[in-house]
Amino acid sequence: MDIKIRIYKGIIEYLLKTTNYSLKNIADLIDTSMRSINLAYSEQAFSIKYSSELKLLKLYQAVLQFNVHTAQPYISEKQNHPRSRII
Repeated sequence: MDIKIRIYKGIIEYLLKTTNYSLKNIADLIDTSMRSINLAYSEQAFSIKYSSELKLLKLYQAVLQFNVHTAQPYISEKQNHPRSRII
């Protein structure tokens, strides 16, 4: 199996799990067909054009940055909690 297909399947899975996006939403956002997204998601083939591939990576990066940014106060709070220190 092509490593690129596995990477993009992982990206699509992450977007589905961490957002309210459906496969259709993702296809619309990256300007590709549902057929192309379904093929990548089912690890059968990767036929997404280069410009859509870049949009998928940018979407993934934006969602990652948002999730890290929103989790940061919680992480800092946990690290400063007296019970979180290792003895």
